[in-house]
Amino acid sequence: MLRCGTLAALPPVYFNIASFGNILKLAGLFIVQRGTIGYARREPDPIHVRIRSMATDPQATVQPRRWASLNWEWEGRATMAREYLGEVSSVVDIGCGKMTLKRLLPEGVRYQGVDIAPRDETTIVIDLNAERLPDMDFDAANVLGVMEYINDPDVFFDRLEQFDLLVFSYNCKGIKDVLTNMGILKSTPKGWRNRLTKAETIALIERHGFKIFAERRVRLSEYLWAARRS
Repeated sequence: MLRCGTLAALPPVYFNIASFGNILKLAGLFIVQRGTIGYARREPDPIHVRIRSMATDPQATVQPRRWASLNWEWEGRATMAREYLGEVSSVVDIGCGKMTLKRLLPEGVRYQGVDIAPRDETTIVIDLNAERLPDMDFDAANVLGVMEYINDPDVFFDRLEQFDLLVFSYNCKGIKDVLTNMGILKSTPKGWRNRLTKAETIALIERHGFKIFAERRVRLSEYLWAARRS
């Protein structure tokens, strides 16, 4: 406890250093994780939102019940993705969750959801760490909050090369990791399988034949990219 003198007209103030640390943490929640400053509602970690892979043990079997109930829809991120999809006639939504994107698409756009748990009767159910994405006759792939749970990003991207347009998000290694090490943010969500920097992620996208034409920050360490086959 520190005793800090104030103006003569005011009583002394007792200042708790631990409380100050909590204040800093709370202040961090008011930094909009979308690239601007202002109030931001703290959103849940992707692990509570949708899914894409296996349990913590890389050798463990898939636990689809873990992803059977989703409490959040990530409307904002899906809206960003919709902007970059443009006038596509068909899109595969990999890690579709509650299929928020489907509701945002114009009538007539052919939509296919892919997830580790069935979201409706049309969902292609697949564990992307155990199986390869099949050949699909679609223009675009929407891949949001998925690759964090993938064991081998290059193997995953091999199958994304079949699409002409890719809208893709990823939580990059960087400032969030620094803040986590400082104890300001909680630890990396359970289940994440890889940690690439922003530069490494961009290199991954380009290495698989895509040319990025748009980039946008979604949250503190999460970016969204739109890329076309080059």
